[in-house]
Amino acid sequence: MWTDIQPVQSQAKERTGYPTQKPLALYERIIQASSNEGDFVLDPFCGCATTPVAAEQLNRQWVGMDIWDGARDIVLQRLAEEGMVTADSDHGLMFPHDVHVETTPPERSDDNEVAAPSFKLRIRRPREPWQRISHKSMTNVLAVAQASGDGVMCAGCGRVMEREFMQLDHITPRSDRGENHILNRILLCGPCNRRKRDYLTLRGLMRENKKKAVAWMKDEDRAKLAQDSARDRAEWLRDNFDTPECQALIAGRSGPA
Repeated sequence: MWTDIQPVQSQAKERTGYPTQKPLALYERIIQASSNEGDFVLDPFCGCATTPVAAEQLNRQWVGMDIWDGARDIVLQRLAEEGMVTADSDHGLMFPHDVHVETTPPERSDDNEVAAPSFKLRIRRPREPWQRISHKSMTNVLAVAQASGDGVMCAGCGRVMEREFMQLDHITPRSDRGENHILNRILLCGPCNRRKRDYLTLRGLMRENKKKAVAWMKDEDRAKLAQDSARDRAEWLRDNFDTPECQALIAGRSGPA
């Protein structure tokens, strides 16, 4: 058990917005312990790009896959943040190796034969009390976290609206393995919630809102503030669940703090 590596904090430079994101230092240690320089490292769920960055820093070859079409941009962005991709006025982004992006589904060469009988085992994981609070309770908590004056900040566009116009949604969609508890929940206005649907992450929604054809981003800084405040309050709830203050907040008996 490793206890010397801390979780990714809400204000950390490496944070991408994925609720399941793990620290870069943890991935570096795992890769160092299980591979040698020049080896291939595979991450079939590379949405937040931590594995490619860690592998590149440790001189490993790497392959990243994700069903989200924004994964390529996140990989290049994080490589740039770590100083492994640099801007060049003539050539744009410069990288010491080719980054090959493939979007065409591969063709099977095994005549679609099943290699082994399918076996599915669904194990119910025990959930902590804070993971089982109702939708209404999560809305109570997040409305306080995202409060601004007499309204609530939308975490997708930055608009401030009355609480009645806000809708509870997932940060990472359920279709993309997103959890159902409050650490993966956020309040959005109706238009943002409909645009996000069940396939965009919160980061993907913000990119959509900024497109000229959509033009729905009102205040990006305020949207990010809403996200950070919601995350901090959710983590506080997890760590202080049994306190009277937390129970009052869950029940909707506490105003903005």
